[in-house]
Amino acid sequence: MSSDRVTAAVAGIRAAVTELTALDCDQFTHHELVELLGELETVTWRLPTIGHRVIGRLHREASPVELGAKSLGSVLIQRLRISGKEVRRRLCEAEDLGPRNTLGGQP
Repeated sequence: MSSDRVTAAVAGIRAAVTELTALDCDQFTHHELVELLGELETVTWRLPTIGHRVIGRLHREASPVELGAKSLGSVLIQRLRISGKEVRRRLCEAEDLGPRNTLGGQP
């Protein structure tokens, strides 16, 4: 997958979220609102898997110094504007839940 496709996909997510935030949900029934929440929850839970892959690759390949900090955690604190505690949580999740390779090198 090319970086252009990834960039376009992220732009599509941003546009969809912008559109969703502008929409009025007052016409929905209560049952429809619960279904909508379920769909939003599904999407919300899928997004971190992408972050796990990105953090895992950065951890394996990137030099924090080249990215402007002493550690990957510092890079993420600065760029994402999140706490050290949140960065540690994300780094642990990426390690535990991100893609892995077998001893033979297979994904």
